[in-house]
Amino acid sequence: MGKLHSLLLLTSFAGCLSALPALALDAGPKYQVHLRSGLMQGSYSGSNIDGRTFTVPTTLDVELEVFRGVDESFTTRAMMVMELGDNRVHYTYAGVGRTYYPWSRGRMDVRKEKFVEITNVPKTRYYWSWNGGIAQVLAIPFGLVLGTYSTTLDLSVAGGVIYQATPNLGLEFHLGTGIGYGFSTVTVTGMTVRALIGVTYFL
Repeated sequence: MGKLHSLLLLTSFAGCLSALPALALDAGPKYQVHLRSGLMQGSYSGSNIDGRTFTVPTTLDVELEVFRGVDESFTTRAMMVMELGDNRVHYTYAGVGRTYYPWSRGRMDVRKEKFVEITNVPKTRYYWSWNGGIAQVLAIPFGLVLGTYSTTLDLSVAGGVIYQATPNLGLEFHLGTGIGYGFSTVTVTGMTVRALIGVTYFL
């Protein structure tokens, strides 16, 4: 009787284990890279420095996202604004920030369990972000080669939309604006506005 009772308990325990939901492995991408280009306009002025405005259609913007979940990430970013006609650099930037996807998933969701893989790819993603870092701004140009640059602390916000063309590749439209506060020997303060298009890729 004791053996029969033990056998019944073991069978019940095995049945309970089989009824528990299996834990699926999160195999979704943890990184996403952005490569953007487009128009950027800046307006700066300072003490004893004439106000200066530039509009350059050849901005290069590279950003790496490290996802914390499906709808937010940490970012590192580098930007260069160069006039291709005379190879003059008007603005460079490096900084860090955060990106949020309030109305959609930020990354592809991949779940693996034994021999089954389930992939959820968001077709359209909307985001907003903030960024902070250090910039170098051309404050006083001298001819086509030389110039005096001002170092600024830049804070910016942006928003955009990404259309997923393939599971890994997306097409992006990005709008942003920023404010720069100078703190170097040559000090200028001003703002920038940018409208960029580009591609994204999950790593």
